[in-house]
Amino acid sequence: MCAAPPRAVTLGLNFTTLGVLPGLGSTYHLPRLVGMGKALELVLSGAKLSSDDACAIGLVQRVCAPGEVYEEARQLALAMARVRPEVLAAARKALRLGASASLEDAIANEKSPEPGAHQPAQELAVKLEFAAGGRGVPGRAARVPRTALPE
Repeated sequence: MCAAPPRAVTLGLNFTTLGVLPGLGSTYHLPRLVGMGKALELVLSGAKLSSDDACAIGLVQRVCAPGEVYEEARQLALAMARVRPEVLAAARKALRLGASASLEDAIANEKSPEPGAHQPAQELAVKLEFAAGGRGVPGRAARVPRTALPE
């Protein structure tokens, strides 16, 4: 989250213009956040980005006014708190594995059971449809636990 009115903050990736190699973990994080092409452009040119531009390329997720940072962070935390902790942990684990896995391995991981958390998207969709009065799939349980329903 970036606390700034649009275009008020400038982020400079000026390692090379200072005559040094990129540091502070930027060679690891930058290509993963913005892609190799954009990372090379930013580092090799010593580019400066506005907060809008940093958000547009995925370097930051949100831009808000300085007085709104706490409330923005609070709303995000509340949204995450509505999700069962074991589901959050399983989703983080799956995303981290998926980021470096092949498509086939990522899909296989999504289908593997995660104790107390995992429920394949198709199965959840069927349960939610059934709970909302749809037909669902014959032979499936009619009762959907309250914890499985989004609010």
